[in-house]
Formats: sequence, structure tokens, C-alpha cells
Amino acid sequence: MVASGKRALLEPGEPDLSSKKSRPLEQPPKPEPKKSLYVNNINDSIKLGTLRESLFLMFSAFGEVLQVKVSKATRGQAFVVLKSADEANLAMTSLQKEPFFGKPLHIGFARTESNLVATTADGDLNAPDLAPHGVTK
Repeated sequence: MVASGKRALLEPGEPDLSSKKSRPLEQPPKPEPKKSLYVNNINDSIKLGTLRESLFLMFSAFGEVLQVKVSKATRGQAFVVLKSADEANLAMTSLQKEPFFGKPLHIGFARTESNLVATTADGDLNAPDLAPHGVTK
């Protein structure tokens, strides 16, 4: 490009970028709120029983916890199911990066709802087969 006075002249074959409107970068769509949350970046040295109980107590401040699922195979990760998507959303936004056993939690909606939610076709999440306090192995 060669400057001539106040306007720049284009070289042959050079695209005129001044006429194109700039578009804001598109944001990826936000995931649909779910009752199931995926929690990771959990300190993997915590015993499973302690982890399960601690997550249950922490998330209970935001609603009724129906299930906390942790396993040895997926150390550092957990799934927490709350009674409503609103409760899950509130818990997720409130506890995001909250220190938990020395590490900040990373929380997002699970890719799919838990089997607990999927098997209650009528939408009633007071499933009779829940363990006390909604804590499962």
C-alpha cells in the first residue's frame, strides 16, 4: 500500500479491507443447564469417602444433592447431581475455582445427565433407591 495524502492507494491485487465490516468474534454456545455437574481438578490424594462426603456437604448449600459419584478409576474427578438445573447452575457459578483441599475446583455441566436423571422419565427425582444423603459409591 502506498500512502497518498490522507487516503491510501491499493496495489494491484491487494484487497480493500476498509470496506469490510468487522464482525465480533462469535462466542461458542453456552451449554444447556443440566442437573448433573462434572467436577474436576480435585486433589487426588483425598480418600474417596472423605471426598464424597465433603462434596455432598459443599454442594448441599445450593440445593438438594441427589447423588455424588466418585471412583478410584477417575481420581481427581466427580459427578454431582442436584434436584434442579437452577440449583446446579447456582452451585456451579458459586463454587467455580473455590479452593477444595488445596486446589481450585473446575465445574461444568456434565455432557449428559446422570443415569439417575435419565431413568426417572416422569421428572421426579425423589428416586426411592437413593442411598442416605444421596451419596453413592
